[in-house]
Amino acid sequence: MANKRLSKLSKLKSSELEPDEQSLADEDGHAFSLSGVLSLATEENMNSLYTNGKERTNSVDNASGDDDGSDDSYDKLQSISSMSNSISRGLSISIIKQKTVKVNFDILDTRITGRRKHVLYTLVVTRTPGLDSDKAIIERRYSEFLKLYKELKKSFPDFMETIKFPEKKITGNLKDSVISERKRLLQNFIQDSHENEDIRNSDIFKKFFYIESLQQGCQYICGGMFEQALNFLLNGLHLQQKLALDSTNEVIETLCSIIECYTSLKSYDEVVKYSNASLELIEDDISSIYLVPLLQTLKNAYVVLGENTDEIEKRLREVVNVNQIEIEHLPSLRELAVKRFAKR
Repeated sequence: MANKRLSKLSKLKSSELEPDEQSLADEDGHAFSLSGVLSLATEENMNSLYTNGKERTNSVDNASGDDDGSDDSYDKLQSISSMSNSISRGLSISIIKQKTVKVNFDILDTRITGRRKHVLYTLVVTRTPGLDSDKAIIERRYSEFLKLYKELKKSFPDFMETIKFPEKKITGNLKDSVISERKRLLQNFIQDSHENEDIRNSDIFKKFFYIESLQQGCQYICGGMFEQALNFLLNGLHLQQKLALDSTNEVIETLCSIIECYTSLKSYDEVVKYSNASLELIEDDISSIYLVPLLQTLKNAYVVLGENTDEIEKRLREVVNVNQIEIEHLPSLRELAVKRFAKR
C-alpha cells in the first residue's frame, strides 16, 4: 500500500477563509494593509459571498485612523480546526507543472470600508476560465495596486510603458464612476502584468499575492502555533497553484511547511497526502534539501498509521548512499520552515 501511495496523484485539502484584509487609512499609502489573507470559494457560494459585500466591515480601525505600525493579522484569523465552512477542493498538485495554462483575473466586487473611507477591490483568480469553479480571492485597496505598479515600473520600465494605470485622485475616490473605471483598469493591469513571464515570476508580483502570507505562516511555526500557521500557508499554497508560476521549488517549500504543521498536530493522513504531493514535485531530484527529512516524516506517519514502510526506507537508503550524507546532520522540516524567510 505504501508503494501505491507514493505513486498516486495527491489530492489536497484546505480551508475556506473569509477575506480579512485590514486597513487603517485611505489610499495615500500612509497606512498599513495586511496582505496574504484570502478567501476560497466554489461556484455555488460565489454569489452569496458578495450579497452584502458593501456592508461588510472586516477592517480594523484605531481611534485616529493613523498607522501605528503594528500587524495584528495573527489575532484576526480563526483557528483552522474551528472553521465550519472548510471545503475539500480536490486539487491535484500536478497542476503546478502546467506552465501554459490560462490564468484569469477578475475584479468582481468592491466595498467601502474604514473610518477614513477607502475602497477594497475583490480580485478573483482562476485557471482555465469557465471551467475552474475553485477560485482564489484576495482583497486589495488602490494604494496597494499603485505600490505594485510603481515597483514594476522601476524594474520593468519598457514593458510598463504600455500599461495604462488609473491615476491617483485627491477627491472623488468613492464615486461610482471612478470605482467602475478603476476596476476595469486595475483588472487589465494585473492581467497584462501576469502575462509577462519575467513579471509574474518576480518577487514583486509574488509579494502582492502571497509572499507575506507564507512569511506569517513560517513565523507561526517558529512560535509553535501550528493551526494558525496552516491558515496562512494553505492560503499561500492556493495562490501559488492558481498563478501558474515557474516556482516549483517554492511550492515544495510551502508544502513541507504544511507537512510540519500537520505532523505537529498529529494529523497523519494529511501528512501522507501532502508528503506525496511534495514527492511528486521533487521527482528524481535527490539533491533537494527537503527530500530526506520529507521521507523521514512520511515514514514516521506510516508507522503511526500502521502502514508498510519498506518502500520509503528503500528510497531513503538510496538517497543517503548516493549523496553520502549523515542523516543526523540534516535540518528538519521545522528548521527549514523557520529559516525559509530569514534572509529576506
